[in-house]
Amino acid sequence: MTVSFAAEDDSAMKLRYQQLLTARSHAYTTTRTMARQNRITPQLRDEIVDAVEHDLRIPVANILGFVDLLRDGGDTAFTDEQLEFLSRIEANCQTLLEMFERLRSLSRTQ
Repeated sequence: MTVSFAAEDDSAMKLRYQQLLTARSHAYTTTRTMARQNRITPQLRDEIVDAVEHDLRIPVANILGFVDLLRDGGDTAFTDEQLEFLSRIEANCQTLLEMFERLRSLSRTQ
């Protein structure tokens, strides 16, 4: 199996990460605004957080699984640069999983 990474891949990942941060910020602001207006009950807020957390956690877990498969996938020899990309992917996924956990904890304390 041959895997190649290009500079465009890194740019695309950075763009997607920025889009995720923007979406997260927008969702947080909208939820806070609606909560202030008493349009979201605590139960509804918990349901929203659970749904969002679940819908985001599954793809991240899949990405981590593919990173493991690539690393342990047989006879493929990766370059140092490719290994660095895999490490970045893994680190960013772990960061996202930590954010999901904080989001869940935060929603439970409010």
